[in-house]
Amino acid sequence: MSGPKVVRVVTREELVALGESVLARLDQALAMWRDQCSQLGQITDDDMNKAVSRRDTLEALLRADQFQAFTKGANGEIGFLQSDVEARRQAAIEAKARERSRKESGRQNAKALAKALRAKSGEIEADLIAELESVATGDLSIAAIDQLLARGIQLLSRREASQLTEAQRQLASRLASGEATQTLEQWKATQVKIDPRQEALHRLITELAMLGDVSASDRLNTQLASLMQSGDPSQQAMRLDSLLIDARNAKANAVALDQAAKELQLLAAELKSAGIDAASWQTRVEQACQQKSTETLRKLADEGRGELSDALRSKAALARRHAVLHGLAKLGYSVQEGMSTTLAQDGRLVIKKPDMPGYGIEVAGGTANERLQVRAVALSALRDTARDLDAESRWCQDFTKLQAELRVSGNELVIEKALPVGAVPLRVVDIEAAEHTVNRTTTPTAKGRQQ
Repeated sequence: MSGPKVVRVVTREELVALGESVLARLDQALAMWRDQCSQLGQITDDDMNKAVSRRDTLEALLRADQFQAFTKGANGEIGFLQSDVEARRQAAIEAKARERSRKESGRQNAKALAKALRAKSGEIEADLIAELESVATGDLSIAAIDQLLARGIQLLSRREASQLTEAQRQLASRLASGEATQTLEQWKATQVKIDPRQEALHRLITELAMLGDVSASDRLNTQLASLMQSGDPSQQAMRLDSLLIDARNAKANAVALDQAAKELQLLAAELKSAGIDAASWQTRVEQACQQKSTETLRKLADEGRGELSDALRSKAALARRHAVLHGLAKLGYSVQEGMSTTLAQDGRLVIKKPDMPGYGIEVAGGTANERLQVRAVALSALRDTARDLDAESRWCQDFTKLQAELRVSGNELVIEKALPVGAVPLRVVDIEAAEHTVNRTTTPTAKGRQQ
Protein backbone atom coordinates (compact mmCIF):
# COMPACT_ATOMS: atom_id res chain seq x y z
CA MET A 1 0.00 0.00 0.00
CA SER A 2 1.16 3.53 -0.66
CA GLY A 3 -0.06 7.08 -0.31
CA PRO A 4 0.76 10.03 -2.60
CA LYS A 5 2.49 8.98 -5.82
CA VAL A 6 4.47 10.59 -8.62
CA VAL A 7 3.78 8.68 -11.80
CA ARG A 8 4.85 8.77 -15.42
CA VAL A 9 2.23 7.90 -18.01
CA VAL A 10 3.39 6.46 -21.32
CA THR A 11 0.49 6.16 -23.74
CA ARG A 12 0.27 4.13 -26.90
CA GLU A 13 -0.97 7.25 -28.68
CA GLU A 14 2.22 9.08 -27.69
CA LEU A 15 4.42 6.23 -28.90
CA VAL A 16 2.52 6.03 -32.19
CA ALA A 17 2.97 9.78 -32.74
CA LEU A 18 6.71 9.49 -32.13
CA GLY A 19 6.85 6.49 -34.46
CA GLU A 20 4.97 8.33 -37.20
CA SER A 21 7.47 11.16 -36.95
CA VAL A 22 10.39 8.75 -37.38
CA LEU A 23 8.58 7.01 -40.25
CA ALA A 24 8.09 10.35 -42.01
CA ARG A 25 11.80 11.03 -41.64
CA LEU A 26 12.59 7.57 -43.04
CA ASP A 27 10.30 8.09 -46.04
CA GLN A 28 11.97 11.43 -46.78
CA ALA A 29 15.42 9.86 -46.44
CA LEU A 30 14.36 7.11 -48.85
CA ALA A 31 13.06 9.65 -51.39
CA MET A 32 16.29 11.67 -51.14
CA TRP A 33 18.39 8.50 -51.52
CA ARG A 34 16.44 7.49 -54.64
CA ASP A 35 16.74 10.93 -56.24
CA GLN A 36 20.44 11.31 -55.49
CA CYS A 37 21.30 7.81 -56.70
CA SER A 38 19.30 8.44 -59.88
CA GLN A 39 21.23 11.66 -60.51
CA LEU A 40 24.46 9.70 -60.10
CA GLY A 41 23.17 7.01 -62.47
CA GLN A 42 23.90 4.42 -59.80
CA ILE A 43 20.56 2.84 -58.94
CA THR A 44 18.83 -0.27 -60.24
CA ASP A 45 15.31 -1.59 -59.83
CA ASP A 46 16.72 -4.24 -57.52
CA ASP A 47 18.33 -1.57 -55.31
CA MET A 48 15.03 0.30 -55.09
CA ASN A 49 12.94 -2.79 -54.41
CA LYS A 50 15.22 -3.88 -51.59
CA ALA A 51 15.13 -0.44 -49.99
CA VAL A 52 11.32 -0.26 -50.19
CA SER A 53 11.05 -3.79 -48.78
CA ARG A 54 13.22 -2.85 -45.79
CA ARG A 55 11.09 0.25 -45.25
CA ASP A 56 7.84 -1.75 -45.34
CA THR A 57 9.22 -4.32 -42.89
CA LEU A 58 10.03 -1.52 -40.47
CA GLU A 59 6.56 0.01 -40.80
CA ALA A 60 5.08 -3.39 -39.99
CA LEU A 61 6.94 -3.25 -36.66
CA LEU A 62 5.39 0.14 -35.93
CA ARG A 63 1.88 -1.09 -36.74
CA ALA A 64 2.49 -4.09 -34.48
CA ASP A 65 3.31 -1.69 -31.59
CA GLN A 66 6.93 -2.83 -31.52
CA PHE A 67 7.99 0.76 -31.02
CA GLN A 68 11.51 0.24 -29.70
CA ALA A 69 12.47 -2.21 -32.45
CA PHE A 70 10.94 0.07 -35.08
CA THR A 71 12.72 3.22 -33.87
CA LYS A 72 16.08 1.49 -33.65
CA GLY A 73 15.66 -0.12 -37.07
CA ALA A 74 14.35 3.04 -38.76
CA ASN A 75 17.18 5.22 -37.46
CA GLY A 76 19.64 2.56 -38.57
CA GLU A 77 18.09 2.46 -42.04
CA ILE A 78 18.24 6.27 -42.34
CA GLY A 79 21.92 6.14 -41.43
CA PHE A 80 22.51 3.38 -43.99
CA LEU A 81 20.77 5.29 -46.79
CA GLN A 82 22.81 8.39 -46.05
CA SER A 83 26.12 6.51 -45.94
CA ASP A 84 25.22 4.48 -49.04
CA VAL A 85 24.48 7.50 -51.19
CA GLU A 86 27.66 9.16 -49.91
CA ALA A 87 29.70 6.09 -50.88
CA ARG A 88 28.12 6.14 -54.34
CA ARG A 89 28.80 9.86 -54.64
CA GLN A 90 32.44 9.41 -53.65
CA ALA A 91 32.82 6.64 -56.24
CA ALA A 92 31.39 8.94 -58.91
CA ILE A 93 33.69 11.75 -57.80
CA GLU A 94 36.72 9.48 -57.98
CA ALA A 95 35.74 8.32 -61.48
CA LYS A 96 35.23 11.86 -62.76
CA ALA A 97 38.40 13.08 -61.07
CA ARG A 98 40.40 10.28 -62.70
CA GLU A 99 38.91 11.26 -66.03
CA ARG A 100 39.95 14.88 -65.46
CA SER A 101 43.46 13.79 -64.51
CA ARG A 102 43.74 11.48 -67.50
CA LYS A 103 42.64 14.27 -69.79
CA GLU A 104 45.14 16.67 -68.26
CA SER A 105 47.87 14.06 -68.56
CA GLY A 106 46.88 13.62 -72.22
CA ARG A 107 47.18 17.37 -72.77
CA GLN A 108 50.65 17.41 -71.26
CA ASN A 109 51.74 14.38 -73.31
CA ALA A 110 50.35 16.02 -76.44
CA LYS A 111 52.35 19.14 -75.66
CA ALA A 112 55.53 17.11 -75.16
CA LEU A 113 54.97 15.12 -78.35
CA ALA A 114 54.23 18.28 -80.35
CA LYS A 115 57.54 19.73 -79.16
CA ALA A 116 59.37 16.59 -80.27
CA LEU A 117 57.64 16.64 -83.65
CA ARG A 118 58.24 20.33 -84.23
CA ALA A 119 61.97 19.65 -83.98
CA LYS A 120 61.43 17.63 -87.17
CA SER A 121 58.99 20.07 -88.75
CA GLY A 122 60.61 19.73 -92.12
CA GLU A 123 59.96 16.04 -92.19
CA ILE A 124 56.70 15.64 -90.21
CA GLU A 125 53.23 16.79 -91.26
CA ALA A 126 52.52 20.23 -89.81
CA ASP A 127 48.78 19.63 -89.44
CA LEU A 128 49.37 16.88 -86.86
CA ILE A 129 51.64 19.16 -84.85
CA ALA A 130 48.92 21.83 -84.90
CA GLU A 131 46.32 19.31 -83.73
CA LEU A 132 48.55 18.18 -80.87
CA GLU A 133 49.21 21.77 -79.83
CA SER A 134 45.48 22.56 -79.91
CA VAL A 135 44.78 19.79 -77.39
CA ALA A 136 45.91 22.08 -74.58
CA THR A 137 43.15 24.59 -75.26
CA GLY A 138 40.49 22.29 -76.72
CA ASP A 139 37.95 19.99 -75.13
CA LEU A 140 38.69 16.69 -76.83
CA SER A 141 37.72 13.40 -75.27
CA ILE A 142 40.34 11.10 -73.78
CA ALA A 143 39.87 8.72 -76.71
CA ALA A 144 40.43 11.50 -79.23
CA ILE A 145 43.59 12.66 -77.45
CA ASP A 146 44.90 9.09 -77.37
CA GLN A 147 44.29 8.75 -81.11
CA LEU A 148 46.35 11.88 -81.78
CA LEU A 149 49.13 10.64 -79.52
CA ALA A 150 49.17 7.27 -81.29
CA ARG A 151 49.45 8.97 -84.70
CA GLY A 152 52.28 11.16 -83.48
CA ILE A 153 54.23 8.27 -82.00
CA GLN A 154 53.84 6.24 -85.19
CA LEU A 155 55.22 9.09 -87.29
CA LEU A 156 58.00 9.80 -84.86
CA SER A 157 59.04 6.16 -84.72
CA ARG A 158 60.01 6.21 -88.39
CA ARG A 159 62.96 8.46 -87.72
CA GLU A 160 65.67 8.95 -85.20
CA ALA A 161 64.45 11.42 -82.58
CA SER A 162 67.28 12.66 -80.40
CA GLN A 163 64.95 14.31 -77.90
CA LEU A 164 63.30 11.00 -77.05
CA THR A 165 64.71 8.70 -74.41
CA GLU A 166 65.92 5.21 -75.28
CA ALA A 167 62.79 3.78 -73.63
CA GLN A 168 60.58 6.00 -75.78
CA ARG A 169 62.35 4.92 -78.98
CA GLN A 170 61.92 1.26 -78.02
CA LEU A 171 58.24 1.86 -77.38
CA ALA A 172 57.85 3.62 -80.72
CA SER A 173 59.49 0.65 -82.41
CA ARG A 174 57.09 -1.78 -80.76
CA LEU A 175 54.21 0.49 -81.76
CA ALA A 176 55.20 0.11 -85.41
CA SER A 177 55.06 -3.66 -85.04
CA GLY A 178 51.42 -3.58 -83.95
CA GLU A 179 51.44 -3.10 -80.16
CA ALA A 180 49.61 0.20 -80.43
CA THR A 181 47.48 0.29 -77.29
CA GLN A 182 50.05 -1.13 -74.93
CA THR A 183 52.83 1.01 -76.41
CA LEU A 184 50.79 4.19 -76.11
CA GLU A 185 50.10 3.56 -72.45
CA GLN A 186 53.75 2.74 -71.84
CA TRP A 187 54.86 5.82 -73.74
CA LYS A 188 52.61 8.00 -71.62
CA ALA A 189 54.08 6.39 -68.52
CA THR A 190 57.52 7.68 -69.51
CA GLN A 191 56.29 11.27 -69.55
CA VAL A 192 56.23 13.69 -66.62
CA LYS A 193 53.63 12.62 -64.06
CA ILE A 194 50.80 14.99 -63.27
CA ASP A 195 51.38 16.93 -60.06
CA PRO A 196 49.53 15.28 -57.11
CA ARG A 197 48.22 18.72 -56.13
CA GLN A 198 46.69 19.04 -59.56
CA GLU A 199 45.03 15.64 -59.15
CA ALA A 200 43.69 16.74 -55.76
CA LEU A 201 42.30 19.89 -57.36
CA HIS A 202 40.58 17.85 -60.08
CA ARG A 203 38.85 15.83 -57.35
CA LEU A 204 37.84 18.90 -55.34
CA ILE A 205 36.52 20.71 -58.41
CA THR A 206 34.44 17.67 -59.31
CA GLU A 207 33.15 17.31 -55.75
CA LEU A 208 32.15 20.98 -55.56
CA ALA A 209 30.07 20.58 -58.72
CA MET A 210 28.33 17.51 -57.29
CA LEU A 211 27.65 19.34 -54.02
CA GLY A 212 25.86 22.03 -55.99
CA ASP A 213 28.46 24.81 -55.74
CA VAL A 214 28.82 25.11 -59.50
CA SER A 215 30.13 28.68 -59.37
CA ALA A 216 33.08 27.73 -57.14
CA SER A 217 33.74 24.64 -59.26
CA ASP A 218 33.78 26.64 -62.51
CA ARG A 219 35.92 29.41 -61.00
CA LEU A 220 38.56 27.00 -59.72
CA ASN A 221 38.53 25.04 -62.96
CA THR A 222 39.15 28.20 -64.98
CA GLN A 223 41.95 29.29 -62.65
CA LEU A 224 43.59 25.85 -62.82
CA ALA A 225 43.39 25.73 -66.63
CA SER A 226 44.91 29.21 -66.88
CA LEU A 227 47.67 28.28 -64.45
CA MET A 228 48.64 25.10 -66.32
CA GLN A 229 49.04 27.07 -69.55
CA SER A 230 51.54 29.42 -67.95
CA GLY A 231 55.21 28.58 -68.46
CA ASP A 232 56.77 29.40 -65.08
CA PRO A 233 57.15 26.16 -63.03
CA SER A 234 57.97 28.02 -59.79
CA GLN A 235 54.88 30.20 -60.11
CA GLN A 236 52.80 27.15 -60.95
CA ALA A 237 53.90 25.34 -57.81
CA MET A 238 53.13 28.31 -55.56
CA ARG A 239 49.76 29.00 -57.15
CA LEU A 240 48.80 25.29 -57.02
CA ASP A 241 49.23 25.42 -53.24
CA SER A 242 47.07 28.53 -53.05
CA LEU A 243 44.37 27.04 -55.28
CA LEU A 244 44.37 23.85 -53.21
CA ILE A 245 43.73 25.80 -49.99
CA ASP A 246 40.96 27.77 -51.70
CA ALA A 247 39.36 24.57 -53.01
CA ARG A 248 39.47 22.83 -49.63
CA ASN A 249 37.83 25.80 -47.93
CA ALA A 250 35.14 25.90 -50.63
CA LYS A 251 34.50 22.18 -50.15
CA ALA A 252 34.18 22.53 -46.36
CA ASN A 253 31.57 25.28 -46.84
CA ALA A 254 29.72 23.28 -49.51
CA VAL A 255 29.62 20.12 -47.36
CA ALA A 256 28.28 22.05 -44.36
CA LEU A 257 25.64 23.73 -46.52
CA ASP A 258 24.64 20.40 -48.12
CA GLN A 259 24.29 18.65 -44.76
CA ALA A 260 22.26 21.50 -43.27
CA ALA A 261 19.93 21.55 -46.30
CA LYS A 262 19.39 17.77 -46.14
CA GLU A 263 18.64 17.91 -42.42
CA LEU A 264 15.99 20.55 -43.13
CA GLN A 265 14.36 18.29 -45.71
CA LEU A 266 14.17 15.45 -43.18
CA LEU A 267 12.87 17.80 -40.50
CA ALA A 268 10.22 19.21 -42.84
CA ALA A 269 8.81 15.70 -43.28
CA GLU A 270 8.59 15.25 -39.49
CA LEU A 271 6.89 18.62 -39.05
CA LYS A 272 4.30 17.69 -41.65
CA SER A 273 3.67 14.41 -39.83
CA ALA A 274 3.13 16.34 -36.60
CA GLY A 275 0.44 18.50 -38.22
CA ILE A 276 2.49 21.69 -38.55
CA ASP A 277 1.80 23.83 -41.63
CA ALA A 278 4.00 22.02 -44.15
CA ALA A 279 3.51 24.50 -47.02
CA SER A 280 4.58 27.48 -44.94
CA TRP A 281 7.56 25.60 -43.54
CA GLN A 282 8.67 24.41 -47.00
CA THR A 283 8.58 28.00 -48.26
CA ARG A 284 10.86 29.06 -45.41
CA VAL A 285 13.22 26.19 -46.15
CA GLU A 286 13.45 27.11 -49.84
CA GLN A 287 14.11 30.76 -48.99
CA ALA A 288 16.83 29.78 -46.53
CA CYS A 289 18.47 27.47 -49.07
CA GLN A 290 18.57 30.27 -51.64
CA GLN A 291 20.59 32.40 -49.22
CA LYS A 292 23.30 29.68 -49.19
CA SER A 293 24.05 30.46 -45.55
CA THR A 294 24.82 27.48 -43.34
CA GLU A 295 24.17 29.57 -40.24
CA THR A 296 20.71 30.53 -41.51
CA LEU A 297 19.86 26.90 -42.29
CA ARG A 298 21.03 25.72 -38.88
CA LYS A 299 19.04 28.39 -37.07
CA LEU A 300 15.95 27.38 -39.02
CA ALA A 301 16.59 23.73 -38.16
CA ASP A 302 16.85 24.59 -34.45
CA GLU A 303 13.57 26.47 -34.70
CA GLY A 304 11.95 23.54 -36.51
CA ARG A 305 13.14 21.04 -33.92
CA GLY A 306 11.69 23.27 -31.22
CA GLU A 307 8.31 23.40 -33.01
CA LEU A 308 8.36 19.63 -33.49
CA SER A 309 9.22 19.01 -29.84
CA ASP A 310 6.43 21.34 -28.68
CA ALA A 311 3.89 19.69 -30.98
CA LEU A 312 4.81 16.16 -29.89
CA ARG A 313 4.90 17.20 -26.23
CA SER A 314 1.46 18.77 -26.49
CA LYS A 315 0.02 15.66 -28.14
CA ALA A 316 1.64 13.43 -25.54
CA ALA A 317 0.28 15.51 -22.65
CA LEU A 318 -3.23 15.40 -24.13
CA ALA A 319 -2.99 11.64 -24.58
CA ARG A 320 -1.79 11.18 -20.98
CA ARG A 321 -4.65 13.22 -19.55
CA HIS A 322 -7.22 11.38 -21.63
CA ALA A 323 -5.80 7.98 -20.72
CA VAL A 324 -5.83 8.64 -16.96
CA LEU A 325 -9.25 10.29 -16.91
CA HIS A 326 -10.77 7.57 -19.10
CA GLY A 327 -9.32 4.93 -16.78
CA LEU A 328 -10.68 6.66 -13.66
CA ALA A 329 -14.11 6.93 -15.27
CA LYS A 330 -14.12 3.17 -15.82
CA LEU A 331 -13.37 2.70 -12.12
CA GLY A 332 -16.45 4.71 -11.14
CA TYR A 333 -14.94 8.14 -10.53
CA SER A 334 -17.04 11.16 -11.50
CA VAL A 335 -15.09 12.29 -14.55
CA GLN A 336 -16.87 15.20 -16.17
CA GLU A 337 -16.58 16.82 -19.56
CA GLY A 338 -14.00 19.61 -19.44
CA MET A 339 -11.74 18.06 -16.85
CA SER A 340 -8.91 17.45 -19.32
CA THR A 341 -8.75 21.14 -20.16
CA THR A 342 -8.99 22.09 -16.51
CA LEU A 343 -6.01 19.91 -15.70
CA ALA A 344 -4.06 21.36 -18.63
CA GLN A 345 -4.83 24.96 -17.71
CA ASP A 346 -4.72 24.87 -13.92
CA GLY A 347 -2.34 21.97 -13.43
CA ARG A 348 -4.58 20.47 -10.73
CA LEU A 349 -7.85 18.59 -10.67
CA VAL A 350 -10.00 16.93 -7.96
CA ILE A 351 -12.25 14.01 -8.88
CA LYS A 352 -14.86 12.49 -6.55
CA LYS A 353 -16.15 8.95 -6.32
CA PRO A 354 -19.75 8.39 -5.22
CA ASP A 355 -18.92 5.53 -2.84
CA MET A 356 -16.22 7.57 -1.08
CA PRO A 357 -18.15 10.51 0.43
CA GLY A 358 -16.01 13.26 1.86
CA TYR A 359 -12.92 12.19 -0.13
CA GLY A 360 -11.61 12.45 -3.66
CA ILE A 361 -8.56 12.03 -5.87
CA GLU A 362 -6.30 14.91 -6.80
CA VAL A 363 -4.40 14.75 -10.08
CA ALA A 364 -1.69 17.39 -10.55
CA GLY A 365 0.51 18.14 -13.56
CA GLY A 366 0.02 20.50 -16.49
CA THR A 367 0.86 20.25 -20.19
CA ALA A 368 4.55 21.02 -19.73
CA ASN A 369 4.97 18.38 -17.02
CA GLU A 370 5.58 14.83 -18.20
CA ARG A 371 4.74 13.45 -14.76
CA LEU A 372 1.57 13.45 -12.70
CA GLN A 373 1.09 13.44 -8.96
CA VAL A 374 -1.92 11.49 -7.75
CA ARG A 375 -3.15 11.34 -4.17
CA ALA A 376 -6.24 10.91 -2.02
CA VAL A 377 -7.54 14.20 -0.59
CA ALA A 378 -10.14 15.19 1.99
CA LEU A 379 -12.97 17.42 0.87
CA SER A 380 -13.65 18.93 4.28
CA ALA A 381 -11.60 19.89 7.32
CA LEU A 382 -14.60 18.95 9.51
CA ARG A 383 -14.39 15.17 9.11
CA ASP A 384 -13.60 12.07 11.05
CA THR A 385 -9.84 11.82 10.38
CA ALA A 386 -9.90 8.17 11.45
CA ARG A 387 -11.36 7.46 8.01
CA ASP A 388 -8.32 8.96 6.23
CA LEU A 389 -6.27 5.77 6.28
CA ASP A 390 -9.15 3.82 4.82
CA ALA A 391 -9.58 6.42 2.05
CA GLU A 392 -5.88 6.20 1.15
CA SER A 393 -5.99 2.41 1.18
CA ARG A 394 -8.99 2.33 -1.13
CA TRP A 395 -7.31 4.71 -3.52
CA CYS A 396 -4.22 2.53 -3.52
CA GLN A 397 -6.37 -0.45 -4.54
CA ASP A 398 -8.00 1.63 -7.26
CA PHE A 399 -4.58 2.75 -8.47
CA THR A 400 -3.57 -0.87 -9.03
CA LYS A 401 -6.76 -1.39 -11.00
CA LEU A 402 -6.04 1.81 -12.96
CA GLN A 403 -2.62 0.47 -13.95
CA ALA A 404 -4.21 -2.73 -15.22
CA GLU A 405 -6.92 -0.82 -17.10
CA LEU A 406 -4.39 1.40 -18.88
CA ARG A 407 -2.24 -1.60 -19.77
CA VAL A 408 -5.17 -3.17 -21.63
CA SER A 409 -5.18 -0.14 -23.97
CA GLY A 410 -1.45 -0.33 -24.57
CA ASN A 411 -0.61 2.38 -22.04
CA GLU A 412 1.73 2.22 -19.08
CA LEU A 413 1.47 3.90 -15.65
CA VAL A 414 4.89 3.84 -14.01
CA ILE A 415 5.38 4.75 -10.33
CA GLU A 416 8.48 6.90 -9.88
CA LYS A 417 7.93 7.86 -6.25
CA ALA A 418 5.47 6.74 -3.59
CA LEU A 419 4.98 7.47 0.11
CA PRO A 420 3.52 4.96 2.57
CA VAL A 421 -0.12 5.24 3.61
CA GLY A 422 -0.40 7.71 6.46
CA ALA A 423 3.09 9.12 5.92
CA VAL A 424 1.66 12.61 5.41
CA PRO A 425 -1.71 14.07 6.44
CA LEU A 426 -4.37 14.18 3.76
CA ARG A 427 -4.51 17.45 1.94
CA VAL A 428 -7.83 19.28 2.41
CA VAL A 429 -9.38 20.67 -0.79
CA ASP A 430 -12.18 23.21 -1.06
CA ILE A 431 -14.49 21.07 -3.20
CA GLU A 432 -16.81 23.96 -4.09
CA ALA A 433 -13.89 25.89 -5.61
CA ALA A 434 -12.69 22.77 -7.39
CA GLU A 435 -16.12 22.05 -8.88
CA HIS A 436 -16.45 25.66 -9.97
CA THR A 437 -13.14 25.32 -11.82
CA VAL A 438 -14.30 22.20 -13.62
CA ASN A 439 -17.73 23.55 -14.54
CA ARG A 440 -16.42 26.74 -16.08
CA THR A 441 -15.04 24.71 -19.04
CA THR A 442 -17.76 23.34 -21.28
CA THR A 443 -16.26 22.84 -24.75
CA PRO A 444 -17.13 19.24 -25.79
CA THR A 445 -15.03 17.02 -28.03
CA ALA A 446 -15.54 13.72 -29.81
CA LYS A 447 -16.26 10.83 -27.44
CA GLY A 448 -16.64 13.26 -24.55
CA ARG A 449 -12.98 14.26 -24.59
CA GLN A 450 -11.82 17.81 -23.90
CA GLN A 451 -9.15 19.45 -26.06
